[in-house]
Amino acid sequence: MSYGAAGAHIYRVLVVEGSTVSRVAICHAKGSLTEKDTAWFIELMADCIVSPADRVLVDLSQLDFICPYGIALLVYANKYAEDRSKPFAVTSPRGLVRVMLERWHVDAVFPVLQQYPTDLRW
Repeated sequence: MSYGAAGAHIYRVLVVEGSTVSRVAICHAKGSLTEKDTAWFIELMADCIVSPADRVLVDLSQLDFICPYGIALLVYANKYAEDRSKPFAVTSPRGLVRVMLERWHVDAVFPVLQQYPTDLRW
């Protein structure tokens, strides 16, 4: 998997709760998320969403910039995950990214977790 100049990584985590095992695909986006980043971001989201994971979490802690087009990409990724019955959330937005997500009210579409979830449930 290669994800362009902006870079991204996928980690798959098993969460064991009693007798239930839940798989979470954690995707780390870094750099920027704009129209020019469409190819790597869609590839990243497709890999996460079609993986055997039960849920998808996108870590935005290393994302420095997002434009309205980038927000639309997150909404598209949420829809793609929703169509496959996989809960989708983003976590740890900071700075301008956090401001943009708040301004565009994306928390009405999918969960925006301000801190990394310690139990990986949302």
